[in-house]
Amino acid sequence: MIRLTVLAAKTQFEGPEEELNKLFKSLRVKDKNSYWRARFALKRHAYFSGYEEDERQKKIEELKEYTSYIRFYERRGDTFLTGLLDRAIRGLKKRHVEYEILDYRRKPPKFEPIKKLRFVDKVEDRPEQVSMVNTALQKGGGIIHAATNAGKTEIACGIISEYIRQNKKIPRVLFLIHRATLVVQTMERFKKHLPDSVCIDMVGAGKKTVHKGGILVATVQTASNILLDSNFTSFLEKTDILFIDEFHLNKAWQCTRIVERCQAPFRIGLSGTINRDNKAKMMHYVGMCGPIIAEIRNKELVELGRSAKPIIKFIEVVAKKIPKSLRFAIGYSEGIVENAERNKLVVDDTLGYLEKNYRTLVTVARINHGLILKKLLESKLDLRIEFLSGKSPIELRNKVIKEFELGKVAVLIASPIFDTGVDIPNGVDAWINAAGGSGWELVLQRLGRVLRKNPRSGNKVYVTDFIDIHNFYLFRQSMRRLKHYTREKIGVIQIVGGKN
Repeated sequence: MIRLTVLAAKTQFEGPEEELNKLFKSLRVKDKNSYWRARFALKRHAYFSGYEEDERQKKIEELKEYTSYIRFYERRGDTFLTGLLDRAIRGLKKRHVEYEILDYRRKPPKFEPIKKLRFVDKVEDRPEQVSMVNTALQKGGGIIHAATNAGKTEIACGIISEYIRQNKKIPRVLFLIHRATLVVQTMERFKKHLPDSVCIDMVGAGKKTVHKGGILVATVQTASNILLDSNFTSFLEKTDILFIDEFHLNKAWQCTRIVERCQAPFRIGLSGTINRDNKAKMMHYVGMCGPIIAEIRNKELVELGRSAKPIIKFIEVVAKKIPKSLRFAIGYSEGIVENAERNKLVVDDTLGYLEKNYRTLVTVARINHGLILKKLLESKLDLRIEFLSGKSPIELRNKVIKEFELGKVAVLIASPIFDTGVDIPNGVDAWINAAGGSGWELVLQRLGRVLRKNPRSGNKVYVTDFIDIHNFYLFRQSMRRLKHYTREKIGVIQIVGGKN
């Protein structure tokens, strides 16, 4: 018989090794990179040179077997993350292994269903947000998979607000964020929606002092660095609700260290881009917070009118071929950043949007690319053009974004600062993705963030992207982006042939 001792963050297992091996089959996934891991490990097989031939071969086979899986349990303490408990139990039942559970978790309070979000300020009534808050309150934890514009911070505020209202108690809340620039933005949202009696504090951006109660908004990096601080340790032990925002972007080992020490019975993961096809990542997400309990995609938000409908245009780039033999970094620099033909297409399409009086956002991935495009546009326009990057002071960013929203800035060029979390400016009528890229999460984050509701343009946003046929790697990325857009099923997609 296997004994499972369950705590909020981790579950300890003990039992006969033969039965534990059956448990482990539920807590591992095949590693698609196992060949390369095994190859690297076997290069060092001289370690086994002191063994006889048969014994050496046995050791090598064991090494191959070990590198074939990604394991979500660890043998030093014989534990696994508690979010995987249901998966482990299903595996034990399937393999007819007897088990007993000793559950020492604090139980979250019981909640009555709600019909609306109750905030201090007036907010738009969104039934889908109310539904997700209700699901979280009833389930007591899990992953809320909500696309950009769904209002994940408002959903978190709704959960906290109902905890206060129904239990007459202000919970201890840890809200983890991946980027320091988002801490203040999130705190302001909380202060706007929640009563003045709620203490809201921050850790990050140089601040490391932890108070005893209320809501603590913290960056994962700083929280990980102060895990030995006695005040923070005490806070983690007494936390009632743990939120992990955009947790697919957090450094896994840092985030896991915090999650393992946090004893919150109520654990919510918030993300707009979770790839279910990546089984290893899904196992890690579920281990931290539990399974997906609520979901709303871009398509639903567009249909509900919460997001603008994208009209997407892909333009073929006709330029000098860049050999496949060159490294990707060189191909990207020559094929995108410094490519005169491609940059001319970006400028031409920007001018076309401006003729229609569309406020235009241009996304780049490199600072040098942003500066090149800014110079090219300034040579064609007698209008104000601004470029923002991660190096731009927060005060300057806020000022420029406000002026863009007011129409005082004609074109805003931005590095990846708008990719996640940071509020995209209101009033984006057209978006030009000059940056390329192919990752599903990155592409969907960038697209989702320009779909902000926009009555000015009839709730539509015009999107320009490129098919980079002049380089093998860039072309492959272009096809992946096209595939990602198509799978979302949210807009009209047109492919425009290039001109020689």
